[in-house]
Amino acid sequence: MSRPVSSPLHAAFVRIAVAVPVIAMTLGGCATTSIAPADTSPTTGTVQSIQESEAGGGWQSITGSILGMVVGAVAGAQIGKGTGNTIASILTSSAGAGLGNAAGGALGRQTQWAVTIRGADGIDRTVRTTDKPNFQPGARVKVTGTKIEAQ
Repeated sequence: MSRPVSSPLHAAFVRIAVAVPVIAMTLGGCATTSIAPADTSPTTGTVQSIQESEAGGGWQSITGSILGMVVGAVAGAQIGKGTGNTIASILTSSAGAGLGNAAGGALGRQTQWAVTIRGADGIDRTVRTTDKPNFQPGARVKVTGTKIEAQ
């Protein structure tokens, strides 16, 4: 009985088919969640603090990982023969996934501001917004959802 002939490219795609679910499950732990405003009715209050941060990644990280893994596996399939080829494909696809994840995450980053506002009821609420605040702590503001306006 003859053994089927497979090309290095075919072998790379087989390795990718095995690696994709493993990497997808691993990256599932890296997924970010968005914070929706709890109350969309307009309120007023005094700004207590403003903190700038970056949120990001999301689907760009996952896309980057998958593309990096595919490119890495194809590149690794060109190295060596037999077991060495398999090891090279696994290592280069893993490295490609890591680099793709980092590159994709950097592309998807977005600056956010967490503005803590003390309402008339004395309760502090934190509102996350992508609009750069044009006010300072101590200012009176009106909040509607994630939109904050100086009064």
